[in-house]
Amino acid sequence: MNTNEFLGKLKKDEINEDLIEKIKRDAYPLVMWGMGDVGSAVLEYLKINNISVSAIWVDEQYLNKNLSTTQGYQIDTLEQLCKEYKEFSVILGHSHYELGQDLCKKYSFIKNVYYVSSVHYAQYNLVNFADIECEKDRFINLCNNLEDNKSVLNLIAYLNTKMTGNVEHIFDVYESEMSFFDNDVFKVSEDEVFLDVGAYDGDTIRAFLDKTNGLYKKIIAIEPDTNSYIRLSEFVAKNRMKNVLLSKMGLWNSRVDLEFETGNEQLSGLVSENDSYDSAHKIIIYAERADRIFDEPISFIKINYFSGVKEAIEGCEEIIKINHPKMAIDVGFNIYNILLLFEYIESLKLDYKFYLRFNRAMSSTFTLYVV
Repeated sequence: MNTNEFLGKLKKDEINEDLIEKIKRDAYPLVMWGMGDVGSAVLEYLKINNISVSAIWVDEQYLNKNLSTTQGYQIDTLEQLCKEYKEFSVILGHSHYELGQDLCKKYSFIKNVYYVSSVHYAQYNLVNFADIECEKDRFINLCNNLEDNKSVLNLIAYLNTKMTGNVEHIFDVYESEMSFFDNDVFKVSEDEVFLDVGAYDGDTIRAFLDKTNGLYKKIIAIEPDTNSYIRLSEFVAKNRMKNVLLSKMGLWNSRVDLEFETGNEQLSGLVSENDSYDSAHKIIIYAERADRIFDEPISFIKINYFSGVKEAIEGCEEIIKINHPKMAIDVGFNIYNILLLFEYIESLKLDYKFYLRFNRAMSSTFTLYVV
């Protein structure tokens, strides 16, 4: 791919009406579909912009589940909503954005469907074309080193979505749901030594076990957020899991103490100089190179958090050189993470192959697969 081809694929002239302004002008009641972690993030986004929802729609099987938070909202099934509202609009509050495409066709009473292109870690702002153009040579180099054309198409769709806020660019290339552990690049096996960086409350471990029939050699789970670590520990203890090492720390490329905002899983992360944060939720976390503290033959590395991803991978350098683990790294939060990670791993000259996929049809699930 050359410069003209790359820049020609970017929708720099696409004009999209601001999502918030569209919602504010919508004359119909606004209903959010879904009420998990994504739903909580969407509600926070709407709250910041002085928009409230009239009700929350959950599918029948989730009606009596322990939802993240109801925040005082009315929780209904679609059948119940139809009795209360003759017509309404929907904003997606779950990560299965592809399911929103045909809502208006399927249900005549649903008048409009809205998507927040990126909701995790409060990454609401769009990327300027100029930001991408400045890095065009690096993006072109990435395109020319991706393993298949599908990866290139996914990258272009990701950049166009981040630039325009229009998730239909993802719909154009999205094929099916996949995960860190079950995708069209590789599958995990029953003898993995799994390093889970950003283990949250054990959600990815549960998904991992589901794909390995509950079998593995060892799991090393890293999670610095206080509340998440407590729930992670409870999950491991409740299931009496063996050969699991939990660590409430951060991974970095050196031994450092880092400022970390804890207490809000959707926003928890490293504190930068430009961040505003509640000092009551700021903690200092111990961080170290993974290759200095773990000598296991790690076969699979998964990373899923916002900042410090390159530093964490740099701290795994000896592990990577010795064990050549496969890797799944969420790069959807930041357009620069893709470049930084690819360039670093490529510099190790270990003959890795690089793929880019959307695990689900939303930009924050954009994943770099390395094998």
